[in-house]
Amino acid sequence: MANFTEIASRFFRLGLGKYKNGVGLNSIILFDAICHLAPNEMTVANANKKLNEMYGFEFNSATLSRNCTTLMELDLIRLSERSKDRRYKDIMLTTKGHTVKKLMYQS
Repeated sequence: MANFTEIASRFFRLGLGKYKNGVGLNSIILFDAICHLAPNEMTVANANKKLNEMYGFEFNSATLSRNCTTLMELDLIRLSERSKDRRYKDIMLTTKGHTVKKLMYQS
């Protein structure tokens, strides 16, 4: 796994030009939680539960939505609504998202 400084630096650079102060820590830890989900568990609600497992807290709905939007704007994830219940959103890592995930967890 890459060290925190490397990961934070890479995320900061991803946000240059899009965000005045780079990418916030909330977006980084949300992406980390998403990366730890099994492929069949990739939902926004499960990502929030994973945050609680890993870090001991969950985001409120506004914070969760804002940080998912940030990750989408960085082209790391895509969200899609479930056809049966539009309140639930499935998460898919993009090609860029898979690349960043590999960089974060390389040995």
